[in-house]
Amino acid sequence: MTGEELRKHLHSVLPVDVILALASELRVSERERQLDVLQLVIALVLCGGTHEGGRQYDVLRQYIENGAPRVARGSFYAWFTPALEMLLVRLLTRAIEAGQAQPKLLPGILRGVTDWRIFDSSTVKLPKDLKDQFPGAGDYAAIKIHKEFSVGTGNLVGYEFSPARDHDSPFLVVDESRRGTGLLIDLGYASLARIADCDTYDVRYVMRLKDNWKPRVDRLVRGSITGFVADGDDFDILLEQDIVRLDGRTVDADVTLGRGGQKIGPRSRCDAELRRI
Repeated sequence: MTGEELRKHLHSVLPVDVILALASELRVSERERQLDVLQLVIALVLCGGTHEGGRQYDVLRQYIENGAPRVARGSFYAWFTPALEMLLVRLLTRAIEAGQAQPKLLPGILRGVTDWRIFDSSTVKLPKDLKDQFPGAGDYAAIKIHKEFSVGTGNLVGYEFSPARDHDSPFLVVDESRRGTGLLIDLGYASLARIADCDTYDVRYVMRLKDNWKPRVDRLVRGSITGFVADGDDFDILLEQDIVRLDGRTVDADVTLGRGGQKIGPRSRCDAELRRI
């Protein structure tokens, strides 16, 4: 995408009249006559995708470089109010809707679902005096951003914030709304209950196996095999004994995880790919 194409795209997704109308509705600049709302939004958008993560000082520098009137740093920081936050939330919602309106690109092995979604989180450290409100995993303050990405459109489609100490797993819910989709998820989201929910709602998934999970082979369809594999053999033992070799080629097997009431077996309606990484 060229610079001109990017400019036209941003103007179509976030038109100037929409930004100004929302700012007026939310009273973002009601008492701040020096505030150039449009230039502030542009600075926030441009800085948001940088390695600095959109720190206020970088936004101020971008704001002035865009041609807005100079302003003292303290006055500039005072513009970051709940009204400005709501303006950005409304604009982000509009941008996400525009992104999801694009045709989904799911070639090759990505076909067979309406979309694949990637779940991930990132942590941002905060000033230590916020530790009680946003506790991190250690003796510091931090906030965790839980993100959902669409593979088909290459866009962010959802996000939530929580203290960094919170576990990732509760922020992914598999229910009827995800029927016919796919999930690409890491260990933080792996659980037998989640696999069972995927079975119930016809959701495909690719996830890492936990080290304490002991998959038992029900059927080995593809792989480099040096000996006999019986139904119910422990997959880890087959690897240790070099009966199933990890030589870079695909291993395709139906497996059972867990025991008793927690047992999860092969799926009947859609495939699952479980890889020991």
